[in-house]
Amino acid sequence: MNRKLLLLALFLCIAGNSLASTLVQGNWRWRNNDGDENTASFKAAQNTSIVINDLSVIRLRVRVENTSNSENHNVGALKYSTTPNGTFLNVGADASAAFVYALGTTAPAAKSPTTNSGFLTTINAASLSPYTYMAGEYFDAQRDLSSNADKAPVSPSKYADLEFVIRPTANALPNTTYYFVAENMRSNNDIPSSENSFATLTTSATLPVDFIAFEAKPEKNRIQLKWSTASEKNNDRFEISRSADAKNWQYVASEKGKGNSDVASSYGLIDSKPLNGISYYQLTQFDFDGTKKVLSTQAVNLALDPSVQVQVFPNPVSKEINVSVNNYLGKNIQAALYGQDGKLIHKEQLGGGTQKLTLNTMPAAGVYVLKLVGSGLQVNKKIVIL
Repeated sequence: MNRKLLLLALFLCIAGNSLASTLVQGNWRWRNNDGDENTASFKAAQNTSIVINDLSVIRLRVRVENTSNSENHNVGALKYSTTPNGTFLNVGADASAAFVYALGTTAPAAKSPTTNSGFLTTINAASLSPYTYMAGEYFDAQRDLSSNADKAPVSPSKYADLEFVIRPTANALPNTTYYFVAENMRSNNDIPSSENSFATLTTSATLPVDFIAFEAKPEKNRIQLKWSTASEKNNDRFEISRSADAKNWQYVASEKGKGNSDVASSYGLIDSKPLNGISYYQLTQFDFDGTKKVLSTQAVNLALDPSVQVQVFPNPVSKEINVSVNNYLGKNIQAALYGQDGKLIHKEQLGGGTQKLTLNTMPAAGVYVLKLVGSGLQVNKKIVIL
């Protein structure tokens, strides 16, 4: 009898291992939808849950690790559930979904590569060697894995970062914790492995259902602003603000709200005097009693004057940073070098032509942003220092 039980246990162990996936979700992090891979800000530290109280677009960055040295894997979707051991549903699978992919946002385009491996740490539970990082991808829709061009692969002995661009819907339950995991299309069932580190967020006790989306898009030398609501209550007005650094905001325009409405409404404004380069637009809603709420912030990149040519070279750089500004009609240009955390590294005044930044010492290796501001000029340049 003992022998039979031992054989049965051995069989179940082998069967379980055959069904277990060698692709696991490791560490994760929530971020705002306010920039590209290197400039978008994070909402919290690694593996830290967040609380959401509106329907704004958010991004989830997860590290998927292929713990096999022979199996290939493909990720096709982000799944969510209200319990870690419950039924996991695909984001945006149907009209009743609590979360959908945020199409047409200002996040990096779908399938853009994720190449910065510095945001998350690696687990490597299988102690594979070599174990190397491969470029991941951005998701703003579920993938069709019947098409090789639509797959998001993770090769053997590799780990990659996937970033999912999503937003909650009016179907999201208030005061509820949701669990998220990247779907492993290689496994034979829809229940994620217990080895996965589930990303989590919690909805607030009163999740508004009125706001749908906010969009800011360049249109020639203007910025087109659009937003929509599903319903409104005591809504006096909307205000649009603009910023060059996402910190100091300037009023642009306002639009009268519907007051009280149970039907969907759409709004639109044009900023005819936008900033050059990367700028940010913020949508704020005001009640009749003056209570206000920031609904969404979007980033745009607009090259206003093509006659002004700005180059930073070499890039990547290891010894010195050269800046070339041609056809500039102003006198002075304020140059400021910032780290990824927004900390000011260096600041000086430049003129036109080609000049070298007068750095006392080169900053540590990493990605930086050089901001150039002058008369009719506002340009951000990303610099990689080796």
